[in-house]
Amino acid sequence: MKRILAFTASLMLCLSSFTACSDEDESSETDGIASVSAENTSEGTSEETTEPKGIKLPKSMDDTEENTEEETQPNAAKGTSFTHGTIDSDNVYTSEFAGFRFRTPDGWTLLTRKQLLAMMDAGLEYTGNEDSLDEELLEQAAIFDYSARDESGANITMVFENLEISTGSKLANTLTAKDYLEALMSQLNSVQNIKYSNISETDEVELGGQTFLRRSFTADYGTYKVNQYYYVRKVEGLMMYIIVTSGKDREDMTVYEANFLPLD
Repeated sequence: MKRILAFTASLMLCLSSFTACSDEDESSETDGIASVSAENTSEGTSEETTEPKGIKLPKSMDDTEENTEEETQPNAAKGTSFTHGTIDSDNVYTSEFAGFRFRTPDGWTLLTRKQLLAMMDAGLEYTGNEDSLDEELLEQAAIFDYSARDESGANITMVFENLEISTGSKLANTLTAKDYLEALMSQLNSVQNIKYSNISETDEVELGGQTFLRRSFTADYGTYKVNQYYYVRKVEGLMMYIIVTSGKDREDMTVYEANFLPLD
């Protein structure tokens, strides 16, 4: 379980870094960051340029086509009353299961479930987790139910994890949200390419009428830093966590706590 959360945390940072790098170099391809050869026609020579390292996203990540696949109950929802959240015409996410709504910030782009799966596949390769984190386990144990991003790379993602599946033990169901956050702390330093600092103490915050535990960090990815915020609560047998990552300007993302609304 802690591996999955640490992986998701690093993945959200990679998504942020991809967008930030693209903004800084408008000549880069929009579907990934890579070493490219640019032909110099005036000199008749070719010059290889290496763009800032970032996550190489599949082209499907830029596909705005709605996911038309038939709704099925995820394996991670086994033994719970989980149902996927819905998005209305005003881009408000409603989770009857989690007991709140979330108003997508103006101008942000919503990711479809198809895009979320594509992002997970890309992240496994980029973050170096192919050997330490089984892709099939990730898909079975974690439900990526909502994600949105803006042009700066800031993003918000909501995940539900079945602890019994991810740990292989029914004893995992005794873990609390506090236990979960403490397990994360011991894993962040093992994430490749990313250094975490300015780790806050755990505090409680109310989001949409529900109580979450919150911690925040500064994530250092070499050439720039972003802020990340983690909100965790347990819902039935699933651990819900929300990861909020700032863009390259390291804006205060707690302003979006006001976007959480209670159910009507």
